Amino acid sequence: MDPKHPVLWEMKKTFNGRSYFRHDRHWYEDGSFGFLVEGTAFLLHRSLLSRRSSVMEVLFTLPQGTPIDDPDLTNRAIATFNGVSLATLHDKADEFASLMDLVYPATISNKAREDLDAVQLIRVSLLANKYLFQNIKEWATGELESKHLLVGEGERPLAGLRDGKYSDLGSCVQVVRFARTCSLPQFLPFVFYALATADWTKRPGEGLLLLDDLSPQDRCRIQEGRIRLIQAVLKQASTMPENVIAAALKIRASGVMLRDVGRGFFSIH
Repeated sequence: MDPKHPVLWEMKKTFNGRSYFRHDRHWYEDGSFGFLVEGTAFLLHRSLLSRRSSVMEVLFTLPQGTPIDDPDLTNRAIATFNGVSLATLHDKADEFASLMDLVYPATISNKAREDLDAVQLIRVSLLANKYLFQNIKEWATGELESKHLLVGEGERPLAGLRDGKYSDLGSCVQVVRFARTCSLPQFLPFVFYALATADWTKRPGEGLLLLDDLSPQDRCRIQEGRIRLIQAVLKQASTMPENVIAAALKIRASGVMLRDVGRGFFSIH
């Protein structure tokens, strides 16, 4: 739609010299507190947010302009609208809107909620974890467990490795960071297995850059996993009949060669 379209101009608001578009679903005329997120303005209900989020509850009790520890969360009201304060949040507007869709369930259909993919659910979970919308985080985690991410020690390993989330190195790293941030260790075993068995030689430079997004401890865990897998494969291969015969022949040949070399060495005067 053309930005100069009359409907969009009606949705446009200017606060302290900067223009924001009202969110099409989450601008409630009877709202009691607002947020400015990127270029989007949200007007919401203080009482509802306080009941659902302990972070929001604390935020609303602080005097306007009070500094808080989280650099991503600002409680300084930079503008007012009809006497209602609006504070800046340093998040993605579309991700914040997705979170509000779940805070205000009437704004999203059941089908749309059920059709959220893994990436969308991870983003919602991260934001719900940040603002302590605990019930939303639990719901999103349940959806990820039941529909998208593997849980436990290598459940359905072959099918999982063919899944795009585990065959793509970037997706695996994203899952690790998500699980660490949200304290969800059940998602870690299989994703570490996928990273340990991945063929990093196909994209060596990109792979190293992706691993830089992980903690040193997690990078070590991946390397330890690769070493253990190699050891397990070699141990298994050493017991296979064809490999036993081949190894015996190599040992015999090596013995003959060493014997000949040794004979020649010790015959030198």
